[in-house]
Amino acid sequence: MKSISIVTSSVIALLAGILLAIQLSAQDRAKPQTATPSDSAGVGITRDQADGILDELRQIRQLLEKQQAQLDRVVSPQPSTGAPEKVQMSVKSAWRSLGRADAPITLVEFADYECPFCKGFHTGTYAELKRNYIDTGKVRFVSRDLPLQFHPTASSAAEAARCAGDQDKYWQLRDALLTNPSAPNADVIKKAAETLSIEMKTFQACLDSNKYKGEVQEDAAEATTLHLIGTPTFILGRTSGDKLDGIVLVGSQPYASFDSAIQEMLKDATQTGIQFRDDHIPYRTRIGRSVWEPVVGR
Repeated sequence: MKSISIVTSSVIALLAGILLAIQLSAQDRAKPQTATPSDSAGVGITRDQADGILDELRQIRQLLEKQQAQLDRVVSPQPSTGAPEKVQMSVKSAWRSLGRADAPITLVEFADYECPFCKGFHTGTYAELKRNYIDTGKVRFVSRDLPLQFHPTASSAAEAARCAGDQDKYWQLRDALLTNPSAPNADVIKKAAETLSIEMKTFQACLDSNKYKGEVQEDAAEATTLHLIGTPTFILGRTSGDKLDGIVLVGSQPYASFDSAIQEMLKDATQTGIQFRDDHIPYRTRIGRSVWEPVVGR
């Protein structure tokens, strides 16, 4: 993402140079000069033409500066220093999750497979969260997609993970793509799928049919409704019926930030009398299923 910022800044600087050159040229042409026979054969631009070009370049520069500011906010979301924003969202049985279905706390991640911050979270903080909270039945982890528009491979990667889920390999392909520093283009996805012994003909047919394009778009649309614009963004909270009440955590935050928030919520859950089993869960569960029933499929 830093390279995108550098390129945009370079374009802005180049435009500034062009603006200055044209302005100086226009000023020079505006000065009274003695005409010579050769002048009439010269090729140039009039002051009005120069002013028109200057105006267009100024507009382009302003647009680039505006887009750069928006890009900086999206690709490098900073953890909030104030009180976390509170949100409520509907719980759906189709969500892909790890951990107990009756875990007292739910952590929803909106991620982008091409986002370096998502990869950083997955290779760092996530492993510790899984070991200490997800595998012990205290937190249910939900994976959702928010492919950003300027990441050309993110949406197809999200669909690929879901296609892998048709062969019970969703979490394996998800892990393979998020631990790979390369952008998840078609070759990267294919190699990862082959490494996982996914049946490629069926897998490719799923990709070609855009079977899960709608689901990925639904995730992104809900993120927009919740005013989530950067990745990774998390919602941490408690589920009551078909509603999840939680707080928004923005950015690839350190383990300590999640640990503190989870401990506080667990304390509240204990005070309200919520009980949970604290044993290791070796299998996946999905929201809506019995906690005792292992999930087969995705």
